[in-house]
Amino acid sequence: MSSFLSKSFFLSGTSRLSQQLLPLPKKRHLFIQTSTPHMAQNIDMSLVGDELFEVFDANNQRPLQIERRKVVHQKGLFHRAVNVLVFSKDGTKVLLQRRASNKDVCPNFWDLSCSEHLKVGESYFDGALRGLQEELSISATEPANLKMKKIYGPYFQAFVDQEHGIYDNEFQETWVCRYDGPIEIDPNELSEAKFVDTQAFINQALQQINSSSSTSTSSPNSDQAFVLTPWCLRAVSNYLSSQNSLRE
Repeated sequence: MSSFLSKSFFLSGTSRLSQQLLPLPKKRHLFIQTSTPHMAQNIDMSLVGDELFEVFDANNQRPLQIERRKVVHQKGLFHRAVNVLVFSKDGTKVLLQRRASNKDVCPNFWDLSCSEHLKVGESYFDGALRGLQEELSISATEPANLKMKKIYGPYFQAFVDQEHGIYDNEFQETWVCRYDGPIEIDPNELSEAKFVDTQAFINQALQQINSSSSTSTSSPNSDQAFVLTPWCLRAVSNYLSSQNSLRE
């Protein structure tokens, strides 16, 4: 996995990144209470109605402010996200999404079962459950039935798309669950979603990880119909690491 993790497309630490971060915006003038009891922020009233992210320090410990999604990605501010791989109950299949063709980043790529930026004050676990419900209509009323399990994280991952001005610096966790029921997707966000053979999925990921295609974000051509997003490759790496640790 070292060839993949060493690529500059993903940064494994914060030292290189901190040098390019812009100064944090000044605090705003509207006091709001977040869902985290001990944490409240001052935000501009103009932020109300936008998708808001909680910004953290470089150690993923102290919440600093609340900011718009667009601003967070433009300035490379640290925030949190969660990834989920949904396996069939027997583990032979894994559910993948295919991103819509109108996406700026990685159009038509195959992606994780679900990925979510965390809402203000939201835990990784709660964000994973919300993502399953919102993206796939997988009910989280009884999460024990899904056998939710964190396999990796929190870890730092940076995704850079200079063409679109995106500097995505995230502290992520990777979770897995088991599910065999029906799914529903939003056609505005996804082209399709389906269960694929788990081993074929892993083989494709390893092939991309060990080739230059691991950093590509342009739309796959007809000869590369089954191409995974760069962040999906990292989640696969995490999954394989967790499996290897179980065997030790």
